Amino acid sequence: MNSPGTILNVEDTPENRHLVRRILESQGYNVVDAENALQGIEKALEIRPDLILMDINLPDLDGFTAVTRIRSYAQLTSVPILALTARTVHDDRERAKAIGCDGYLNKPIDLDELINQVACHIVTRHKETEPATQRELYLKEQNVTLIEELEKKFSELKV
Repeated sequence: MNSPGTILNVEDTPENRHLVRRILESQGYNVVDAENALQGIEKALEIRPDLILMDINLPDLDGFTAVTRIRSYAQLTSVPILALTARTVHDDRERAKAIGCDGYLNKPIDLDELINQVACHIVTRHKETEPATQRELYLKEQNVTLIEELEKKFSELKV
């Protein structure tokens, strides 16, 4: 049986990672795990998944920052991203949409909703999207550079 797709699961809590992996693998998906945001960004660039599940509360960078970085890479702009969080802040859903998340799931995860959203977004992913212009690609690369420089300056200020 062919896998319906590869899912990158960015989650710092081992129990949550294991649960999501078990559920999605039972549906035939190939699941690749990342334990933090930086590892998630690196793996996204390496494997170019069909979908990314992004925990918002991560120890190194918050999920919002990770999504912003992922969206800045031209080869990842069409990858659907579902935000997952135990936070109940009302603005999180709007913020997730604004930065480029395609969906939002609350924890504890409703397993049926997870399976349905993953399936729906992977099908959508396979639709043709307009190729980005050279200008858009350049601007996205510049955004990555600026974000990295700002984060470096910010960490220097903390010290």
